[in-house]
Amino acid sequence: MQNNSQSFSIIFCVNRSSEYLQASIDSILKQTHPSFRFLIGANACSDELLAELQQHVHGDRRVDIFRSDVPQLSYNLNLLLDHATTEWVVRMDADDVSEPDRLERIAHHISLCPDVDVWGSWATVIDENGEKTGDFRPGLTTRAIRRSFPYSNQICHPTVAFRRSFWLEMRGYLGGYVSEDYDLWLRALNRDIQIRNIPEQLLQYRVHKSQVSGSRRGYAEVAGHWLREFMLRPSLFNFNGLLISSLKSIAKIVTGAK
Repeated sequence: MQNNSQSFSIIFCVNRSSEYLQASIDSILKQTHPSFRFLIGANACSDELLAELQQHVHGDRRVDIFRSDVPQLSYNLNLLLDHATTEWVVRMDADDVSEPDRLERIAHHISLCPDVDVWGSWATVIDENGEKTGDFRPGLTTRAIRRSFPYSNQICHPTVAFRRSFWLEMRGYLGGYVSEDYDLWLRALNRDIQIRNIPEQLLQYRVHKSQVSGSRRGYAEVAGHWLREFMLRPSLFNFNGLLISSLKSIAKIVTGAK
């Protein structure tokens, strides 16, 4: 049973053209759920990319494009969130594909569990050609997510929907060149925010060579986030996370990874 009364703001940042861009935008514009506003952040983009984005959205009145000269994802996510007017905000990346009923299913779970502030979901992993290569099926409950979080990120950023009030309470995305989402979830878990994952594959998550996840910088940033949290809130949870993330970061140095 769909909940058509729930409205969403979808935030979507892009800084370069790609062969995946049209499919990503279309997957939002063709959602079965009728009530949403699509906010696109064109960060540090060229005039050519801006023109391409305008062409991709076909003058759809549900879409607003915001241009920024700042080449930083966390800044541009905060910028879009500042323009969001709905209670619930949905993330989307420029190389992934949302399933047609994604918003409808999120609205359904929001109506079932009104105390939850952050919803992620399972995802289908695809390659550069759109072929399935695997599944992302993390834990479902806040407890399960927290238990596994020191070992692996249990929340796939582009699957997420969260309350705008949660973002304000957390003082937004704080930083990291490539780990702004990990930092946000870590801070939330240390404050006992209710986070859950929907056991449905609502997004096709694309893994390709040009992505920066898994880089030495990313591992170093994550270790830094855990160090901050351990110094502020000494606990076994934060100690385990600091130890594991530090070992992973050191392993990247030893193997010569970039």
